Amino acid sequence: MMKVPFLIMVIVMFLTGCLNAQDDLKSPGSKAAHDYLREKGFLIDSYEGERGSYQLTKANIKELPHMMEWGYFAEEGVDPELYFNRNIQVEHFIVKDHPRFKKKAHVAVFLADNEPIGATSVPWTDEEALQAGWVYSLDGQTLEEVQPLPYPEWMQAWSKRYR
Repeated sequence: MMKVPFLIMVIVMFLTGCLNAQDDLKSPGSKAAHDYLREKGFLIDSYEGERGSYQLTKANIKELPHMMEWGYFAEEGVDPELYFNRNIQVEHFIVKDHPRFKKKAHVAVFLADNEPIGATSVPWTDEEALQAGWVYSLDGQTLEEVQPLPYPEWMQAWSKRYR
C-alpha cells in the first residue's frame, strides 16, 4: 500500500523536474540562443542562464573582454557599429563535444533584441566547474587565427577605428 503513494510522488517529482528543465528557456533570448547553438551543430549539456547585459559603446568596445568578443564577431561579418548604444544580452550554456576542445565548453551567446549576434567559448573542467582559459571564437579559434593581422597590429587598428 505504501508503494503506490511513493510511486505517484516519484512520478510527480520527475514530471516537475522535466517541466522545470523546459522552463529554463523561458525568455525569447534564451530560446533564440539555444536555437542558434543547435543550428550551429552544438550539443547542449545545460543552460546556465543569462549572465548579464551591457550597453555597447565606442568606449567599451576598446576594452577587454569586449574588444576580443567583438573582434570575433567582426570576422563573421558583424559590424559592431550597428550595435552601438544598444543593449547586449549574454546567455550562457555548457556544450558537449566542442569541436576544438574535444570536451565540454562554456559558451556565451550574445544577442541584441533577442537576435543572436555571435558567440564565444572557453574550455570547461568538470572537476572544479570552472572555466579554464581565455575566450575563443565559438568554434575554438584564437583571435590570432581569425584575424588577418598579427595581434598587436590588429589591436592598434581596432583602437584607432573606434576612437
